[in-house]
Amino acid sequence: MAVTYSLDAYREQLRHYAQTMAVGDNRAASAGLLAGHSPSRVAMFTDGNLYKRYEKLQSACEVLADGLDELNDYIKEYIKIVPLSAYDTNTTDGERFLIWLDEKKDLTDEQRDYVRCQRGRHAIEFVALKQRLAHIRFQELLSMNDRLLPELETNPRLAIHLNPIHVWSRFETGALLDDADGGGATVMFFPVGEDIRTAVIEGDCESLIHLLEQQGVMRLKDLRKLYPHDSQSELPGLIRDLAEMGMVALG
Repeated sequence: MAVTYSLDAYREQLRHYAQTMAVGDNRAASAGLLAGHSPSRVAMFTDGNLYKRYEKLQSACEVLADGLDELNDYIKEYIKIVPLSAYDTNTTDGERFLIWLDEKKDLTDEQRDYVRCQRGRHAIEFVALKQRLAHIRFQELLSMNDRLLPELETNPRLAIHLNPIHVWSRFETGALLDDADGGGATVMFFPVGEDIRTAVIEGDCESLIHLLEQQGVMRLKDLRKLYPHDSQSELPGLIRDLAEMGMVALG
């Protein structure tokens, strides 16, 4: 029992040192130093790590810089309060920061839209990594769009592929939209090449995307069977718009 207690106590001591040093509280760790070792070395280590974390969060949340004047102060406060978890990446630490920011701070609707935008971009990076093969395959198909677009009116066997990497969100203001004075809108984030795009999705365009989400890859002739009869004439134009955006690929 004595050995078990000693190991548990040592484990708890290490955990305590790790957590306090992760938020820059050097006093607790300094208490565990051997005689003759300066606490300044602990400070040099933790200060360097905190600054690296600060820079990484700035980079991971760069979209917020235009919408939150206090961003740097918020990052500093977050670092002091929330330890960096084991195996955290720039994206996961950035996402935890955004959740903390949304829960702890009294943000305006416009500022919350900036947070939603940044979270949408993080989500795309995460999903693209998890579904890397599907992402690469779709990007290859996109390169065929220019050649196949002229066949939309004549080839019923064209296959319509929805971009598998996409995330829905909702902006409550026009701050991040072309119509800055307008109201909110449903938006979608999706990758095209190395870029992450954001597009307003509404009306028939939104209905078509939801249909493709439910049905998967579809031949144009089969898609026509499920599409409302009175809107058949609009379907090629909608597919063309989505293809030019990079939301669908033809095959």
